[in-house]
Amino acid sequence: MSNAIAARLSAIRNEMGKSNLDPFIIPRADEYLGEYVPAHNERMLWASGFTGSAGMIIVLKESAAIFVDGRYTVQVRQQVDAELFEYLSLHDTPQAQWLTEKLSANANVGFDARLHTLSWFNNTADTLNKAQIALVAVKDNPIDVNWSDRPQASTETVMLFSEQSAGRSSIDKRQSIGAAVKAAGADVAIIAALDSCCWLLNIRGKDVPRLPVVLGTALLHANGDMVLFTDTKKLPAGIEQHVGTGVSFKTEAELEAELAKLTGAKVLASPDSTNAWLQITAQNAGAELIAGADPVALPKAQKNDAELNGMKACHIR
Repeated sequence: MSNAIAARLSAIRNEMGKSNLDPFIIPRADEYLGEYVPAHNERMLWASGFTGSAGMIIVLKESAAIFVDGRYTVQVRQQVDAELFEYLSLHDTPQAQWLTEKLSANANVGFDARLHTLSWFNNTADTLNKAQIALVAVKDNPIDVNWSDRPQASTETVMLFSEQSAGRSSIDKRQSIGAAVKAAGADVAIIAALDSCCWLLNIRGKDVPRLPVVLGTALLHANGDMVLFTDTKKLPAGIEQHVGTGVSFKTEAELEAELAKLTGAKVLASPDSTNAWLQITAQNAGAELIAGADPVALPKAQKNDAELNGMKACHIR
């Protein structure tokens, strides 16, 4: 395995060289920033062999470091080759500060903006800029470019969750959350949490192990209209009738062009839980970002009678 990992690190460094990057940062997270990562997005595992649920890797030109928390002190030494990686603490060794000590001025730190929050980006850029080091977003992730035997994403069909089980229609939910978006002073919200997208549309999926969610990102307008960007091949017959009027479905490849249309719009997004790429792309298109929590989170947590009954029934089953 060590030889395979060494070859992968070499491939990453080769891509870094093409883009004039001094290190490249690999977090555990994928673009959806959820706790669980589907196999085809396990980039940190691909680059190191580490199977833990949290961590970060920084690949430099001549060396690499893996940052893990206290749960994985033993595991990281069992799974990750000490000749290829230095073991460091995720919490005791702040990565941005560590980079300022490792790099000289005018260095370029590469990262994939889809895999980090906007808060992380702002804080890291701030620390690095003080040391005259640039934080550079890559267009193509060096791992994705080189991952030849990458697992296939799930092709399981989206499931329709009945209004009887949900206790509310999708239209009702979307219009009430849309009103909250408007109350926050925004025209549209980026809904990035997978469970929030599923709750709004009364759908479920099998895209992520141990979670009944569908991979995708949504834009919810203040009038309750919503666009879900997902793998449209997985949509079942009858989904339009199920979700009701005002919903359209597009592929994830169309997301960038849709964000580019938000010129002049006020866009609500969470800097702490929504990926930086979504927000930076909207901002670069001339949108005004309004920082706020996911407007779905609290209403989704307040269970109605149908949801409470469903929860009891599933525990009994």
